Amino acid sequence: MPIPERILELVLAASNDEAPPPATEFEAMWAERPPHPGVFLRWVDAAGAAVDTDRPYRAVTAPVEGFRTDGTIDKHLRPVAGAFEPPPLGADALEFHTGAGLLARVERFELERAVGPMPTVEPKCWPAESPGNLFFPIFSERFTDRQRFYDHVAQLDAFIRRIAPFDRLEIGNRLQLRGYFWATPSPDRGWFESPDIPFDCASRETSLFYGDREIAKARLNHLMYQQKYGLVLVDSPYRGGAGGQDEYGYPAWSTVTSCPGEDWCAIAVHEIGHAFNLGDEYVLDSLANSTADGEPNVGINTNQPPASWPTTPGWGTQIITEAQQAAIDAYSPGTEAITGFFQGARYRHDYCRPSLNCLMRSVTKIPSLGEYAFCKVCEAALASAVGSP
Repeated sequence: MPIPERILELVLAASNDEAPPPATEFEAMWAERPPHPGVFLRWVDAAGAAVDTDRPYRAVTAPVEGFRTDGTIDKHLRPVAGAFEPPPLGADALEFHTGAGLLARVERFELERAVGPMPTVEPKCWPAESPGNLFFPIFSERFTDRQRFYDHVAQLDAFIRRIAPFDRLEIGNRLQLRGYFWATPSPDRGWFESPDIPFDCASRETSLFYGDREIAKARLNHLMYQQKYGLVLVDSPYRGGAGGQDEYGYPAWSTVTSCPGEDWCAIAVHEIGHAFNLGDEYVLDSLANSTADGEPNVGINTNQPPASWPTTPGWGTQIITEAQQAAIDAYSPGTEAITGFFQGARYRHDYCRPSLNCLMRSVTKIPSLGEYAFCKVCEAALASAVGSP
């Protein structure tokens, strides 16, 4: 019985004594009611009378990747659907209350409504045939025109095949993009409840953009790579996106709109990296307790050596500290080819990554190349994972 995402946002805001994200349809409703910490559940009958004991409820959260306009990546705690017991006899609705009163109400039929898989369609594939079974699915959201959707997937395909190792035909042809088109039932909300969230490109802030992830999971999970990875592509005039949450089976999201100097396709390529076990290469103090999970591009500073990847002569003898990295001219030709042990990876200062810059560190162009690229270690790991013949 998943709780609708719009309700989870309100519960998270009330639980944390903070306002929900701006520019949502619930903003005005929230403005009328001051936030109060602590939320409790109440099952009620058709007349609104309680039919069971009130129970405390707090939103369950998990980090979601957000992408700033300068290419840097951060994470935000967003709600995920928490399990709760089936409704008691005589219950017609579930109410969420705070000390200030009723927060939200969900009808029982909405909670119990079965959300089945999307209608069966034949995907269009790039390339049309692939020798392996390695694929990355792209799902249409809010597209009314089939060709417009296919044109955007073709744009992503061309972007990917300019990036090593996928620029090598024998490797690139083993990764297939699968574009699934369904004409939207509503240009404003789509299949997965993806509302527009206006964004000003002059801001460097993250523009998280996603629909109801539980609905997307229920309808798309059987089509996702390893039932974990995929991208919902939203036909919105506003820039935005969000990383996937493979531990919950949630896909990644991106709109087709980019701010000047960036490309939405880079978000998809970053997510493809995750699909093949590449770890994030940036630092977030809020996730400093996370642990490495065998990612080939993450080393542990206290190990000797920190990782087994081959290093550039003269660069593999010690950890290159964050202060030392700041002194490196990232625009100097050849900088992108340096492989060593650079402090900061997988959200921790005591982990290291192979290179100064990489698509797993930020979704921006490598300064010394003027192009998007993986570092040499990630490139080799992707080639190995895809399985070069």
